[in-house]
Amino acid sequence: MNDLDMSSLDDIELHETNEDLEDAAPKGLRFGFIGAGQAGCNLVYALRDKKDYRRTLFFNTTHKDIESIPEAYRVVPAGYDGAGKDRSIGAKAASSARGELTASMTKYFKKLDYIFICTSTAGGSGSGATPVILNVAREYLSNHSGYTKEEAARRVGVIAVLPNRSEGGAALSNTGLFMNDVLDSANKPTVTPLFLVDNERVTKMAKDAIGRFDKTNNVVATLFDIFNTICANQSRFMTFDPKDYGTILQSGLITAGLNTLERYEREDDIARAIRLNLSQTVLVDGFNVEGATHAAIIVTGDENVLGTIPSEALESARTTLLGMMGGTNATLHVGVYPASTKGIKVLTIIGGFSFPQHRRAELEARLTHTR
Repeated sequence: MNDLDMSSLDDIELHETNEDLEDAAPKGLRFGFIGAGQAGCNLVYALRDKKDYRRTLFFNTTHKDIESIPEAYRVVPAGYDGAGKDRSIGAKAASSARGELTASMTKYFKKLDYIFICTSTAGGSGSGATPVILNVAREYLSNHSGYTKEEAARRVGVIAVLPNRSEGGAALSNTGLFMNDVLDSANKPTVTPLFLVDNERVTKMAKDAIGRFDKTNNVVATLFDIFNTICANQSRFMTFDPKDYGTILQSGLITAGLNTLERYEREDDIARAIRLNLSQTVLVDGFNVEGATHAAIIVTGDENVLGTIPSEALESARTTLLGMMGGTNATLHVGVYPASTKGIKVLTIIGGFSFPQHRRAELEARLTHTR
């Protein structure tokens, strides 16, 4: 018998492509981000460009809205040229791209702890595609990352931007439909984690409307990232570690706030900053912390100043936040970190609460009005 001629295979190599990307800076948890629609893609680009996350994908129904996005990470199904605020088009486009989305995650998301889909609730592409992409990402995690279906469901979340009330029309109607997809009848999330950003709130905090969307992306990227960066580090005072962060992420609906103390003078200064966080700087308008199940207080500042803060001040802060959450059964983490920042920064992240009923009612009324 003659030997087989295998020369035709000499220039062919078949092997698993391993292009998993490591984040450019140390992080506590490994996140993958998928932008859905123009606003969601812009937010993910801010996380990639400004906060050094590299496991990123960008889904849209048209190339026109994401021309600045790295082409290798785009998923744009053929045959579409935008969604025109029609959620059904976004959903149909995402369904047609299930295979490409899975292939892209397999290529770039090999090692991670959570996947987040980022979107605006008001448009057609992102708002309509997100429920589909959620399911694709859950299937990917359960099939490729060793998580059970139940575990995967708790590790695929959404970062969603709500429109201003003044946007009206299709924007609010789409938002109402989107919230029906991610909230149950008691206003608790059916998606975990669910991080909501309210443009109504950002507009109130912004000094002017120019660049508001860039400001929103920067605020969200910074707040979302800072907890993940902090938990990657040890502190000689009090450490907030990745497992602490994970318990909050898996608690459901999440929001965060930030306040700066120019100086520490009184024992209740930190507690007062927390109250201001929850009344003025959280990112959901009409937010009520009562009933929340998980939270963290992070205090950063000059090491010498931190060393002068008595334990009673931190205990006062803990008691204040637990009282606002409605009792002592909640899980509350505290981290204290030396940092080269001006003044003392008090960060608060809260999870496990309900979406404000009055906002849900407004959106339901908009649905009734537009039918």
